Parts: sequence; C-alpha cells; structure tokens
Amino acid sequence: MNRKYFMGLTLIAALAVAPTTWACGSPGQKTHVGKVMAVDMTKKSFTIFDVQTATPITFISDESMLKDLQDVRGMVQVKYEHAGDALKAIDVRY
Repeated sequence: MNRKYFMGLTLIAALAVAPTTWACGSPGQKTHVGKVMAVDMTKKSFTIFDVQTATPITFISDESMLKDLQDVRGMVQVKYEHAGDALKAIDVRY
C-alpha cells in the first residue's frame, strides 16, 4: 500500500474518532457518549455506560425521550445540564 495513502487514511480515521473522545473529556461540552444500559420510566431516568470513564452514568429525562431510548441498541451522545445533584438530559443523539 502506498505510504501517503495509508497516512491519509490514518489521519481521516483519527479526525473521525476525535470529536467523540473530546466530547466526554471537555467539561464545557457537557456531553457523555455511551451505550444505553437501562431506561426507568417510573424514575424518569436512563443510564448509559460511558465510554471514557468506563462507568455507568444516570440522567433524568422527560417521558418522550425515554420512550425513544427504549429501543436504542447502539451508542448515544447525551447533552446534559445540571439539575441540583442530578444530570438532566437535554438532547440525545443516536
């Protein structure tokens, strides 16, 4: 394989992965990325397994967002804000 071609592919792959990695690491972003582990309709919350910290993180949310998350099987990106001691999901992308 041509060395320039290989280096170009490596750079493209690094740039594609970088925003996901930075999202969790930057406190100003208020974003976590991970896989949905549980959705609790009674507590109006859901939990993801965060890819950067390798720990579960629970967010409170509204009912419509929770209904959408019940069928999600892949990775999600959660934008949140602080609501007292809890994290409130304001946007979820999958």
